[in-house]
Amino acid sequence: MPTPTTTYALSKPTVGGDDNAWGTELNSALDKIDDLFDGTTAIKPNLDAGLWKVGGVAVTSTAAELNILDGVTASTAELNILDGVTASTAELNILDGVTSTAAELNILDGVTATTAELNFVDGVTSNIQTQFTAKANLDSPALTGTPTAPTATAGTNTTQLATTAFVQGAAYPTYATNQATTSGTAFDFTGLPSTVSEIEVHFQAVSLNASGNQLVQLIVSGTPLTTGYVSSSGTSGAENSTTTGFIVFGSSAAQDVSGSMRLVQVATGIWVESHSVSLGSADANGGGFIGGVGTVTGIRLTRTGTASFDNGNVTISYR
Repeated sequence: MPTPTTTYALSKPTVGGDDNAWGTELNSALDKIDDLFDGTTAIKPNLDAGLWKVGGVAVTSTAAELNILDGVTASTAELNILDGVTASTAELNILDGVTSTAAELNILDGVTATTAELNFVDGVTSNIQTQFTAKANLDSPALTGTPTAPTATAGTNTTQLATTAFVQGAAYPTYATNQATTSGTAFDFTGLPSTVSEIEVHFQAVSLNASGNQLVQLIVSGTPLTTGYVSSSGTSGAENSTTTGFIVFGSSAAQDVSGSMRLVQVATGIWVESHSVSLGSADANGGGFIGGVGTVTGIRLTRTGTASFDNGNVTISYR
């Protein structure tokens, strides 16, 4: 009797057996081998990973990776769709856990968006159309609540939106801290914005301890301008003038000045001044101008002569 092989039961002729049986046994074994090669009989190979090839190309997939296909019902045509796919394992693994149906995935059929374009929606957590709908229109938006906007620089004259803060600044001046003029010879107000175009100096019973005139000077780049003014101030029957500042008439010691002096930049670098103040028992009026002035950053109150201030308060407002 021939002995069969363990796995595929190929007949092994009996050594020393019947000579006529050898041919039959060999033919039977060859037929079984032929069935193995042509697929008639299923084979059970135990292949080493990385050592077997398909079409001359080494297969590097592990058994675990190949087992992922267990239960796949896709047809050959459907699997052939993967032919030419260049996505990496990491990129394909992004699909792990996707619950979309075939119909839902087929919506992508014909999509021409690039990866970069599709990635624009990365991180979107709610309906995009709803978000767009919630935004204001560019054309005649109907805003609600308390909309805000950047506040333009003072003096801006364009079609830019004006906030309430801009309107407040344009309609109402900013006041500097009041300074007592009970001693000293000069009082500076600095830190004015470069866009300032109107300044008022407010006197409250300001006086000198000796005969002299009070002077208002522009401060440019930190330095008071002491020349170039055309200025005069006077009262009934008397008038004083100077080129060293905008003058407020004074004739004697302890003559209190109360009122306001207004300075306006009427063109770039050109400032005009006017004032009407009380001297207690009389009034003083005057005006003047100065041109070729740089950016004004402050105001100084001083005096002519050598007298010192001995009474009152002074402040400024600007816009």
